[in-house]
Amino acid sequence: TLFLFGCLHLVGLALTAATAYPFMWINFPTTYNPTLLLPLFMAGLILMGIGSGGIKTTNGPLAAEHLAHIPASSVFRLYYWVINLGSTVATLVSPVLHQMVGPTKWYSGQSTSTGFYLSFSAPIPFCAVALSIFYCAKPLYLNT
Repeated sequence: TLFLFGCLHLVGLALTAATAYPFMWINFPTTYNPTLLLPLFMAGLILMGIGSGGIKTTNGPLAAEHLAHIPASSVFRLYYWVINLGSTVATLVSPVLHQMVGPTKWYSGQSTSTGFYLSFSAPIPFCAVALSIFYCAKPLYLNT
């Protein structure tokens, strides 16, 4: 279940990042079409929401079951500390990544910033690595 929700989250991340690549959408299907991008962006956000919601609801019981020898308060304290640290780092790094890619001319000579694709793409490799580790470690999990 956790792996399935992780995959939904990863697909949502990829879809959201793909809609932020303006140079991918030049002449696709024939011209830049914001009415096509908005539904794809929203679908990505919805998939990320479903995936992260499922991850958060199944992670706690999994940690409590596998770390029963450690006091639950310590496990959850560390778990939420790491989540908050990740959120803080993402909040600080995303604007920096956005600013790293300056304005470019890509559609009808208009100058626009294309930095959001870098901000939206940054979590994808981390999520993919985490899912790979989770999947490969499956034989180590308790079967209850």
